[in-house]
Amino acid sequence: MLRRTLLAAPYARAGAARPLHIVGPGRKPPNSRSQSSSSTSPSTRSHQSQPQQRDAIDSLAMDADILAPPRTLSSATSRVSTSGSSSANPKTRRQPPDAWQQPRPVLKRNQYASTYSVSEKDLEEETMGLEDAQKESSRRPPPPKFRPHTTTTGFGRRKAQLTATKRQSSTPFRRKDDVSEGPTESLTEQPIRTLTLSPTETIDVRAGGLTFHREGTVKVLGYARLRDACPCPSCIHPSTRQKLRTSGQAYHSAQSMQWHYHAPSPTSLTTANHLGRPGLSVQWRDQDQKPHLSFYDADLIRALFCTVATPLEYLARSLPRKTWSGTEMTENATLRFQYDSIVQNGAPDRAVLLKVLEQLQVYGLAIVQGVPTEPTNDETCHLRAVANWIGEIRNTFYGETWDVKSVKDSKNVAYTSLDLGLHMDLLYFSSPPRFQALHCLRNRVFGGESYFVDAFRAVKTFRQEHPRGYSLLQQRGIDFEYDNDGHYLHCRHPLASYDLRSVRAAVNWSPPFQAKVRSARPVGPARGQTIQESLEDEAENYAALAAFETILGDPAAKYEFLMQEGDLVLFDNRRVLHARREFRDLDEAEKVAKGIDLKDGEPTRWLKGLYLDGEVVWDKLVTLRRDLEASSSHDA
Repeated sequence: MLRRTLLAAPYARAGAARPLHIVGPGRKPPNSRSQSSSSTSPSTRSHQSQPQQRDAIDSLAMDADILAPPRTLSSATSRVSTSGSSSANPKTRRQPPDAWQQPRPVLKRNQYASTYSVSEKDLEEETMGLEDAQKESSRRPPPPKFRPHTTTTGFGRRKAQLTATKRQSSTPFRRKDDVSEGPTESLTEQPIRTLTLSPTETIDVRAGGLTFHREGTVKVLGYARLRDACPCPSCIHPSTRQKLRTSGQAYHSAQSMQWHYHAPSPTSLTTANHLGRPGLSVQWRDQDQKPHLSFYDADLIRALFCTVATPLEYLARSLPRKTWSGTEMTENATLRFQYDSIVQNGAPDRAVLLKVLEQLQVYGLAIVQGVPTEPTNDETCHLRAVANWIGEIRNTFYGETWDVKSVKDSKNVAYTSLDLGLHMDLLYFSSPPRFQALHCLRNRVFGGESYFVDAFRAVKTFRQEHPRGYSLLQQRGIDFEYDNDGHYLHCRHPLASYDLRSVRAAVNWSPPFQAKVRSARPVGPARGQTIQESLEDEAENYAALAAFETILGDPAAKYEFLMQEGDLVLFDNRRVLHARREFRDLDEAEKVAKGIDLKDGEPTRWLKGLYLDGEVVWDKLVTLRRDLEASSSHDA
């Protein structure tokens, strides 16, 4: 292996540049004044032909990355004799045509110098043969980014070859221009031209994309994303409203406007007016080289620049969730609705239904009173009818609808008369149902009160008072499991998912279905954790679970009431914890006192339930609001 070292000779005089020499081990740099008599004599050097000298200069110039002088030799040098004769007097003898006698090189600023990234360590590393290096390089993983228009010129080619012949190390060598990062700063800083969308909105056309300016706010839109959003019938199917082209095709179509040193042509992107709508007209050239004309109206442009909120974002902003305590929910004036006020001539009143869904979204809990309790079968029950007002029912291994009643040898703790603590349903699913509905068909027992707790409020308190415990339950998660009745399901969730301000924010807590066994990590010196540390770690995790449970158990946090026959409770299963107290059947004296007449074989406490996915409820909420607002504006 050769070890290459760059040695730069000092300048011999002002304005003169000495070339860089590549010197191998055991070799001395040429023209060294301290060399012994073994150095090449002037008479020997004088026999070198001018083309050989020129090639040597070119080679040195290329190695040093400078511009070599023109090939025209000076008249003085051209008259130098190559006979090898020399005079005894050093002052009068002719000097040999050495490299320093050539015309002074004209040095120019290297415009690519700022893109080089090489250290002394890189230059001093051992190199290997090119063939061996290519085999070694083929085993390397691909670069993290790929852009097809990377350019390598001049010294860059030499550096690329050196890079290919380096041994693989823990810190891979990579030039700054190995991965393209888009247009140069000069192209992105100065817009090619500015288009006016409205008196307060302008769009700057740039080499890499568009910038949108409104009231001091600047937002960016790349050409690939702009092409990907073309709304024409050949890109979006007119009836299905689904995309007919892929994002990869959009990327290739946008390359005509996105190459490093090219900008959109003056006529390819202009403002336009289509059917009375102002907007932006763009002429593309697709991958098949066919032209394609896109028109983006002003509303679509604003949406692409994220100046208009999506429906779900608008939902989160216009209906922000409000946390509550038990007392606050008791005083909530919009909690309860009458079934008769919702149903008008056999169909739901859309305005009242919207208020029910808004209550459900903001507080996570809504109650509809007076829902008929007959019939009780799954196909024609009123619970299914109410759910169908909203959307599709979520099906699980319990079925679309299911019954909660006390049965002998039940497979679920909910189907007993025992106390059922605070929990959420089906957390052993990777995507538990978002909303739940429970309709009370029969309640002829003593006890059995239902209570609810806002888990969002509890998580906020837990995070403030126990930041370490909150962090542990977020990082390690909680395991939930169902192993019964021929089914096995298991999933791990963090305590809280997403930002609590998000529409999809969720809390995961269900002690009755928490997995009993967790995998234990081996301990010992080789494992990096001692027995004591492992025990402390486990105790800390359980302390965090106990701390959060204490916050949930605060009596002030509970909203409790006894469900009456006909009550239908809608609640957010990923936010509001629900529970039920223990109950027992009435004795004969209590039945007579309350005037209760039970049918043979009929359960004394009977709830019918079902699940709804979040997207179903949010879809109905968004479209219902949109339709009512459109109707209101039309009537006005």
